[in-house]
Amino acid sequence: MSLIAIEGMRFFARHGYYPQEQKIGCHFIVDVYVEADIVVAAETDELKETVDYQTVHKLSQEVMDEPFKLIEHVAHNIIEKISSTLTDVDMIKVRVSKLNPPACGSAERAYIELQKSFT
Repeated sequence: MSLIAIEGMRFFARHGYYPQEQKIGCHFIVDVYVEADIVVAAETDELKETVDYQTVHKLSQEVMDEPFKLIEHVAHNIIEKISSTLTDVDMIKVRVSKLNPPACGSAERAYIELQKSFT
């Protein structure tokens, strides 16, 4: 198995438990890690044989465009959306970071990681 990482995807979204967070929005960073067998892609140089970064970004964007209360739920939905599209993966891990979370005073970020295995 190999690890494919797409780190630092930046989004503006309206996730937050408190109404004010959903109203003003916040900046987020999403990192996605996928374990998959990419031996054929390495041998053939064919995109269809690996995890397409553009697809991962598009699916992540679709989830980030919907407002949710908890970033745990955001990460869960990103995993579900990716796993329903990329069926030949063994594991997906998602980190969702909320930058400058208003409820934390002077914190730079708050983040969660959620991982799901498919083997």
